[in-house]
Amino acid sequence: MITKKSKKKGSKKGTKKDDKKGAKTISLKEGWERINKVGILPFFERVENMDNEGELQKISIDKQQYIEVYDTIFTMCIQREPNNHSGQLYQRHSEALTKQFKEKFIPILQSVKNEQGVVFLKEWEKRWRCNKWDVQGMTRMFMYLDRFHVPNSEDLLDLT
Repeated sequence: MITKKSKKKGSKKGTKKDDKKGAKTISLKEGWERINKVGILPFFERVENMDNEGELQKISIDKQQYIEVYDTIFTMCIQREPNNHSGQLYQRHSEALTKQFKEKFIPILQSVKNEQGVVFLKEWEKRWRCNKWDVQGMTRMFMYLDRFHVPNSEDLLDLT
């Protein structure tokens, strides 16, 4: 005889099941490594290799890889506390962009700052395009944070 007090399978404390569907909990370390390796680093590399006209390479991230990255971010944000990593992902998103700017943009601009005006301006324009693409791409990858975490948190700015 089944009663209302019967326990459901997998409801024991300490299991790796996060919800009724049996989704595996994704740790911050595991999830961020996947997001960075599959999504962020290849995207930044693609942006850095854009042609002189500011066009990205025609080869884009594989659809399955993009889905994997977006799904990882989504899953990490909807996990129950203490495994909800929305705040940490927001912070790491900002840190990844800051690191990209400090390691790529600033050194390149500093290397051409004493060149003739046209050379510097062309590089400035390319860096601006790269910056724009980086922000837009990261915003798309982390769209879930922008749509649900930011509006529900005080003092956070949109990712755009």
